Amino acid sequence: MNENIYTELELFLDPPIIHPEELKNELENKLIPEWNKKVNASPKFKALTETARKYLQRDLATLGLANLSNTAWKEKLDELIRHITEYERDGILEESEYKALKTKFSPFFKEKTIESKLHFPVTPDFQPPAKPASLNDEAMSISEMDAMTADLKLIADGSYSNLYELLSMSRTSTTKALLETAKEINEKNRRVPQKTSEVDAKNRVLGKAITIFKDDTFRKKYDIALKRRPFDKLCREYFDLRATGKTVSNEDYELSVKDAQQNCGYSQAEAEWLVYDYYINQRKCSPPRHKADIKPTLQCPACFHLNDVSFNLCSECGTPLKIECPQCRKESLFSTGYCQCGFALGDRANAIMATKEAKKALSENKIDEAKSWVRKSLIYWKDNADALALRSQIDVIEKQETERKRKEQAELEQKRKQAAVLENKIRELTAKKYLFEAEKVVTELKEVYPESAILQNEGKQVAATLSTVRSDLAKLPNIKTTQEKLDLCESIIERVNDCYEAKQALEKFPPLPPSNLQVKELPNSFQLSWTPPQARRVPHFILVRKTGGIPVSASDGEQIAKDLDGTTYTDSTCSIGVIYGYAVFSRRGEQIETTGTQSKLLQLIGDVQNLQTQPNDSTVTLTWTPLSAGSVKIIRSSEGIADKEIFSQKPGYLQDSNLKNGQIYTYKVQVIFKNPEGKEIITPGKTVSCKPVLPPSAVLDLKADIQPNDEVLLHWTPPKKGHVYIFVVKEKNLPVAGFIQQTGLDGLIKIYGKPIENTETNSANWQNTETGYISLLPVTVENGLAVFGNSVSVHKIEEVKNLRLYNSGTHWHLRWDWANNVDKVLIVYRNDQPPKGKNDNVAVRKVLSKKEYDVEDAFSLSANQDYYFAVYVLLEKDGKFTASKGIHRQTHKTIIKYSLSFRRGSSGEIEGVVEITAENAESLPACIVKRAEDRPPLTRHEGAQIASSAESQRKRSGVLLPKKYFAEDCFIRVFIKDVQQSGLYRIIDPPQRELELYPR
Repeated sequence: MNENIYTELELFLDPPIIHPEELKNELENKLIPEWNKKVNASPKFKALTETARKYLQRDLATLGLANLSNTAWKEKLDELIRHITEYERDGILEESEYKALKTKFSPFFKEKTIESKLHFPVTPDFQPPAKPASLNDEAMSISEMDAMTADLKLIADGSYSNLYELLSMSRTSTTKALLETAKEINEKNRRVPQKTSEVDAKNRVLGKAITIFKDDTFRKKYDIALKRRPFDKLCREYFDLRATGKTVSNEDYELSVKDAQQNCGYSQAEAEWLVYDYYINQRKCSPPRHKADIKPTLQCPACFHLNDVSFNLCSECGTPLKIECPQCRKESLFSTGYCQCGFALGDRANAIMATKEAKKALSENKIDEAKSWVRKSLIYWKDNADALALRSQIDVIEKQETERKRKEQAELEQKRKQAAVLENKIRELTAKKYLFEAEKVVTELKEVYPESAILQNEGKQVAATLSTVRSDLAKLPNIKTTQEKLDLCESIIERVNDCYEAKQALEKFPPLPPSNLQVKELPNSFQLSWTPPQARRVPHFILVRKTGGIPVSASDGEQIAKDLDGTTYTDSTCSIGVIYGYAVFSRRGEQIETTGTQSKLLQLIGDVQNLQTQPNDSTVTLTWTPLSAGSVKIIRSSEGIADKEIFSQKPGYLQDSNLKNGQIYTYKVQVIFKNPEGKEIITPGKTVSCKPVLPPSAVLDLKADIQPNDEVLLHWTPPKKGHVYIFVVKEKNLPVAGFIQQTGLDGLIKIYGKPIENTETNSANWQNTETGYISLLPVTVENGLAVFGNSVSVHKIEEVKNLRLYNSGTHWHLRWDWANNVDKVLIVYRNDQPPKGKNDNVAVRKVLSKKEYDVEDAFSLSANQDYYFAVYVLLEKDGKFTASKGIHRQTHKTIIKYSLSFRRGSSGEIEGVVEITAENAESLPACIVKRAEDRPPLTRHEGAQIASSAESQRKRSGVLLPKKYFAEDCFIRVFIKDVQQSGLYRIIDPPQRELELYPR
């Protein structure tokens, strides 16, 4: 028995609680001998024996136990010994057991005595832990977690057990950092070209991760579910083994709580409640006899080991358990997650790790990877100095790389453009079989762009063809027969069209003549065709035409075609009625064969062209295109009048007089030719009809008055009959006055467009909207006849628009926008005063065309002195120019002066006055008044604007300043409001720009 038992017995014996006789016998005959045997084991045994003897010597009768039977005493004693034996096992007496023992053995106890003699601890009863509020939070559903777990097993052979491992992120990372990383990995994964089951699973998991880390609430549900899954595993693997016999020891309970903290990430309070709930409520085990003394611990953020709260480093991996917040420099625990200032402490380790990876990637010249790590580091820790320095370094490298790539791309693009030009040239040359020229271009292309695909195709074909051609050219001097030389030269030229050696050799031999010249007559032309000579290479042909005979040589007649490649030709330059002969000769170089092939004599037969009639009073005039051969026969017929044959008095013209007005006359015009055999041929002829009538009078006195608003007032003398229409015409070639045309108003509208409205009387108004010269053509219409009168010309001149003046430092540049239909201007300038007009003899006058203006997009003069400019728009008609009123500009600066003063207003208040004047200016520009207190404003951007003067046509402008602007001494200065206008003016400051406070 241990010392606790003796102590308990001592307390038990302290009051006289046993029957005297039985105790005496038990003590002397049983207990004392047993105790004495163990005296050597413990010195306290002897002292305990003496204490027992001392108790027996007391007056036991006073204890109130005299009536206790021996049997009852013995039973109580045995039961007490059993309890003592149980206490011996763990040396602990719980509060509930102590109370039960005291109640059950109350006749033997004196409470004060027991409490004073009890040396082993009386511990409080085990109290069930309270459920923390954090365990009441909702977790993600089991089905969702199972689906994600199944997909994670498909990725990288099941290397990942949760989303944090997949993203390579800490569980203490911020939700924002997790979301950014998930999006970045998801974007890369979507660009994977081959879609496998692993890629699809990763897409699903990353999509779920983006959904979870979008919101702290979703992440919290996921974290809760993530903790519960390993806890369930612990329950199955360890807790079930510890709960043997439906009892849980203190030691097992303490180990289970530590396992839940270390492996699942639960806090101590959460772990205690979950372990208690599992053992007691789920397994129905007996609770521990006392509450375990579990010391508070710190969990390592790296390996999750539980450490003593006094430790600064993890005892397992050496990771710091406490950290200095990089934002506020206060020390905090890693496990707290966030510092008081709001910084996510868990992100610092991630930021350092990401920065380290960025440095490594940068040292390996992996710019994109380094950039990605830096971005992650700054997401974790936005003020990380190392990451910011790396980002600046990467920016410099990227700029250098971008510039290098830009230059390379520009050079490559330039080479590609040159190569494209050369490639097109090679294709064109090879299509024409100019292979010697193509060979030179191929060589140039190899130097410019060796990667060109055309070098592998056309380039190799050119080289192979020229190799065989050069071999054939080497054989040419050794060939003796002429025919063999011809055949070889023609064979070479068929393959290479620019082989000049073969062509020179071939041109020494005249070609064979063509044969079978055929001529087909077409309207107003002849179509010729012939058969080429039998040869491998068809020669060129010369077509000769001779008037009145057949050519016998290439020089006998007119060579209408000197270098024909084909075997057909259409001659549309021949005249009707002229007799021609044709011949075709072969040519090779300078060698022309002399035989040729000839046609027979040919003649084109046809009627007159452009036959027209013009009726007049008792007269009909016929006109047609004069003939170069043949004579014209005209037969006039009319109802009731015998036919009459008429001959024209001059070519292409006939006037038939003494006719009856209103009678219809029909004219048949035939042409008489003589064929090559001398036989007369008469054409079928053309027939026209006309009715002579008395035409209306033409308007010969049309007058046009141009108003300032470009309105034109028209006046004329009305004819005795017929209606006058006035057409707006831009054409230069108008019908002469008195010309009669057989047409009505509809025919005139088709030619000249709609006439001016409201011409019923002898006047009309017309608004001119056209720039340039316009002709107003009067036409009198009556009975289907139109008689043209004298036209008048009007014009409208639009000045140039947006005339502006710029100084580039070395030159004055005068620019403007051109008006429609204007292509010339007159520029007049001088440097002493404004030009006195477009005819100023002292000024320099220059006519400038729009084409000349477009070269520099301006009219420029050296800026070594100031000028006065005037620009006039010029309209040309019949070699004469009309000028506009002109627009003026000047380059010298107008001097503007201003003064500062005070005056008392009508209300008695003192007012500041800024008076602005300009001596030689037509008008003052808009000015602004600026105010400053410490020093005068030097530019229009300094100081505060306190007033503005609008543009004025007067030479003097005054600006009043309210009293509030000069409550203290200040400086006032005037500036031109329009920056572009400031070059035309110069402001002279007054002697005193400081506005002193007026005495009060």
